[in-house]
Amino acid sequence: MAEQQPIKKDAWSILEMIRWGTQYFAGRGIESPRLTMELIVCAATGLQRIGLYTNFEKPLSASELDIIRSAVKRRVKREPLQYILGSVDFYGLRIAVNPSVLIPRPETEFLVDHIVQRKRTTGAMSILDIGTGSGCIALALLRHLPEARVLAVDIKEDALAVARANAQALGLEQRITFQQCDILGAVPEGQFDVIVSNPPYIAPAEIAELEPEVRDYEPRTALEADDEVAFYRRFAGIFPELLKDGGEFCVEIGCGQEAAIHGFFREAGIQTADFKDLAGIVRCVYGTKMAYNSEPV
Repeated sequence: MAEQQPIKKDAWSILEMIRWGTQYFAGRGIESPRLTMELIVCAATGLQRIGLYTNFEKPLSASELDIIRSAVKRRVKREPLQYILGSVDFYGLRIAVNPSVLIPRPETEFLVDHIVQRKRTTGAMSILDIGTGSGCIALALLRHLPEARVLAVDIKEDALAVARANAQALGLEQRITFQQCDILGAVPEGQFDVIVSNPPYIAPAEIAELEPEVRDYEPRTALEADDEVAFYRRFAGIFPELLKDGGEFCVEIGCGQEAAIHGFFREAGIQTADFKDLAGIVRCVYGTKMAYNSEPV
C-alpha cells in the first residue's frame, strides 16, 4: 500500500480531516491519534470539541488548512502537542506553554490539591514556589487560595517571562512576585507559610530512555539533575530558615527517591510524610516545621 501523503487535496470537511488525521497519526505511532487530530482541528477552527461534530460537514478554509498542515508536520516529528497548541489545562486553568518551560503534568495537580485542601480556610498566607516554570503551581494555588500571595522563583528569565504572561492572562498578577534565582546557590529573602516545588530530579543516564517528546523538546534544565536528589538535599538545608514556625512544604519527587529525601529532612529536624498518585507511585513529600519535634499534620 502506498504511503498516505499529508493533506494533499484542497477541499476538506471537518469530519474528513479528523478521519484522515486519525489514520495518519496512528500509522506513525502517535499516542491518542483521534484526540490529537480533534484538538488540532479545534485550534485551527476555534471550535470546541463538541462543535466539531455539530459542524462535521463544514468545509475547512485555506487558512485553517494551513494551520492544520503545519501542526500535523510538527506533531509527526514528535513535538509535544501542548507546544504546538500553545497551552495546556492544569487544575482548571488554561496555562500557556512554550519550549522555555516544562509542560505541566496531571500528576503535579496532586501537589496543588494537597495544599489547597489543607489551606483553603487559612486566610492570608505567603507561598514560595521554587522553579516556577510556567507558573502553573503558583497560579493554581492563587486561584483557589484568594488571600494568598506568592513569590515565584526560577533560574531562567525566559521561563519567568512565560509565568508573568500567564499571571496577567489569568488576572492574578497583583498577588504574585517573580524573581530570578538559582536556588542551589542563593536563598530568597523572607519566611513563608508554604513552600512548593517541582524541581529537576531525572538523572542524566535516564534522559535517553524518555519519550522523544520529552527528551528532544522540553527544557533539559527543568528535567535533569547531575545528582537527582541534589535539590532535595538543598531544600532540607534551607527550608528550616525559609519556613515560619508551623509552615509547611510539599515537593514533587521522582520514583523511588522518597527514602533518601525523608532522610535529608529528618537530619534537618523536619518530620515528613508522603503520598501516592492514582498509579500507586509516591509522588510528593511534605512536612511541617514545628517548634517541637512532632509528626506532620
